[in-house]
Amino acid sequence: FKLSDWIISICSGEQQVDSIKKCKKLGLNVLSIDEDPKAPGFKYSNNYIAIKIDKIDEIIEHLKQKNIVPVGISNFVSDAAIIPATILRAHFGIKNGDNISYAHLKVNKKKQKKLFQSRGVTLPQLFSKKNKSKLKSFLMKRSLIIKPEISSGSRGVEKISDYIQLERVIQNA
Repeated sequence: FKLSDWIISICSGEQQVDSIKKCKKLGLNVLSIDEDPKAPGFKYSNNYIAIKIDKIDEIIEHLKQKNIVPVGISNFVSDAAIIPATILRAHFGIKNGDNISYAHLKVNKKKQKKLFQSRGVTLPQLFSKKNKSKLKSFLMKRSLIIKPEISSGSRGVEKISDYIQLERVIQNA
């Protein structure tokens, strides 16, 4: 890469600050993207866009206006950024990184579990919220860890130990 090259950091929270600093130390220009206008990574970046990371067309338009063509897209420590990073890499012809099928697999726990099980990997039981009776019978014996099917970092992960919590989690899913 050249000193004038740009890398895009999708998500600019506290967890991404170190990677942004390291990219800058390597001589890369960093444009950070985060929906939080006060994202901690913005202050270490050369430029930033405060926008939801799934607004791909708007992000591309911002990059065009800023005359930025990235040589890399990073999405350190953020499941939510996997799909947008993959789409942006494809748009800009960046060869490294996931293809879209693999990116979707990385964020979908149900698909991951099916793949692992098809390869003989033993996993914890998986229940759908649609099968409440199975969940309730399992809950009679032990607490449950409820996770969203689609990755969202650790958002939405809850430990429940009674029916009232189960009903609340199912309604909010």
